[in-house]
Amino acid sequence: MERLSPRLVLALIMDSDNTITTDITTYLLSSVHDMKNSLGVMVATLEGLISEVPPLPQKARLPLARTLHESQRLNDRLIQLLSLYKINHGFYPFDPADHDVDEFVSEVIAQALPMAQAGNIVLISECPQGISGFFDRELIFGIMLHALHNAIHYTHKQVCLAAQMHDGQLQLRIEDDGKGYPATMLDAPLSPEGEIDFCSGSTKLGIYFSSVAAQLHRHGERKGSIRLENGGRFGGSCFVLTLP
Repeated sequence: MERLSPRLVLALIMDSDNTITTDITTYLLSSVHDMKNSLGVMVATLEGLISEVPPLPQKARLPLARTLHESQRLNDRLIQLLSLYKINHGFYPFDPADHDVDEFVSEVIAQALPMAQAGNIVLISECPQGISGFFDRELIFGIMLHALHNAIHYTHKQVCLAAQMHDGQLQLRIEDDGKGYPATMLDAPLSPEGEIDFCSGSTKLGIYFSSVAAQLHRHGERKGSIRLENGGRFGGSCFVLTLP
């Protein structure tokens, strides 16, 4: 008889007839977690290949850059799914705290740098020293890193991550010099009920996750929000996160 792994044993329950049935939700969550970890290893390996010394020629870097983007995009999606499940079921460990915004921005830029270098994209950061924000670091880091990955993929040459205080709230902006967001994205509600684009493969999961995570941050009557725009300093897309 085949021995069951400990993870699969945890995903099994006994029904009223004392027969073993699979708790599909638990099993799927476990599988998503395993896939996320495997993709994390793949992403780290690709980043290492791209940053090899001596550097790879441009002809060899481009396919690796594309593969890195797709691997990172899928890894982001899996993390978002797990986080949304925890949030919707009330057991996400929401932990807002004071953070130095300049340091936070530098960490996000450093995490996205391998993908930018793979595509010869220039990353710029702008943040006044001395400003702080009160937020859940893991959630906001995930929001900004995912938006930065998207900007790097769709931009032409450069992307800027800027932070500032606006109307007493922290505003984080990611701007690029690409073609901008399509009208369908600008007009669509920030909810999972939006249409799936089978041509581009977009499910709008990233935007929905960002909106849900932002709204967890509240202060008095205000709550966090995201906004999509076109224009900005480079004339491309602008992803704007505002935190109270």
